[in-house]
Amino acid sequence: MEHYQAKGVIFMIVAVLFCYSIGMIEQDTALLIIIVMLLGNILNVLCKILNKL
Repeated sequence: MEHYQAKGVIFMIVAVLFCYSIGMIEQDTALLIIIVMLLGNILNVLCKILNKL
C-alpha cells in the first residue's frame, strides 16, 4: 500500500470517529463506514499483489 493511501484511510477513520464523538452519526453507522473502508483497502492490496504474480 502506498503511503498516501494509508494516510487517507487514517484521516477518514479519524474524521468518522470525530463525527461520531460530536453526535452527527450513530455508532452503528460509524462502525459500518470504518469496516467498509478497511475492507476496500484490503481488497485493493490483494488486487495489487495478484497483479504482480
